[in-house]
Amino acid sequence: MTEVIRGRYQLIDKLGQGGFGSVWRAHDSTLNREVAVKVLNLANENQEEMVARFKTESQVASSFEHQNILRVYDFGQDENGRCFLVSELLKGVSLHEKLKSKEPLPIELALDILYQVGSALEVAHAQKTVHRDIKPPNIFLNQPMKGPGFVKLLDFGIAKVIGGKQESLTVTGQIMGTPHYMSPEQIVNIKLVDHRSDIYSLGIVFYQMLTGVVPFDDESYFSIMRHQMQSPMPKLDLPQYSLNLVNELQEILKLMTHKDVRKRVSEIKEILSHIEHIWHAHSVSSN
Repeated sequence: MTEVIRGRYQLIDKLGQGGFGSVWRAHDSTLNREVAVKVLNLANENQEEMVARFKTESQVASSFEHQNILRVYDFGQDENGRCFLVSELLKGVSLHEKLKSKEPLPIELALDILYQVGSALEVAHAQKTVHRDIKPPNIFLNQPMKGPGFVKLLDFGIAKVIGGKQESLTVTGQIMGTPHYMSPEQIVNIKLVDHRSDIYSLGIVFYQMLTGVVPFDDESYFSIMRHQMQSPMPKLDLPQYSLNLVNELQEILKLMTHKDVRKRVSEIKEILSHIEHIWHAHSVSSN
């Protein structure tokens, strides 16, 4: 017998399982549509923190109306006291899965993903929301991988709403984010970050899409964080593309990943303008 949550969401297939709980393909009997249902594990040792993250994700994500941000429909507790979150059902792969082979993406696809995630962040930042965890697992490539809405930004669970109650979510002594993609200022004190930290993290993701590897890697998280704070970004080596195009890509990376937050590009829309220029000036086009 299949489980039904709150008399409405019939769990059909388990899509994933993690320490936090599980994600299911489900049927919403009220609106007669397929949805994704994330169910929190009651035995999770960080139960209180995970519930807070669930609430943040549902409240923040549901406030956006944008084709590149995962739509969250519902949040609550089931009959057994477990927290659950209902969102649109995506069919495809995460950018993390796409990059597992360590092969660079075609430049057209890399630029398209950068543009669509940037468009999502432009909306979030305009509403004074900082994602704080931009990385490939939180970027989903919906099938078919073409058109203006195939990229979805996920997981606003540790988002910071500037001036809002979500600012206090950070857990003392815990790394919030992933060292390979963290901005220098996020390493120093996550409570001090603003939207420019998201821009830095997205710049790191862009470098990985272009080259197949992250710019900074090492044997320990401490060493990776030291690189994020001190080591210069590696230069792009893309001999298959024209020098002019590579220089423009390098300029985008420079603007996005400056170590000094005061010298980093302050608005993601400036990066979107650079991408649009590349689309018009070179034989590289969006889908």
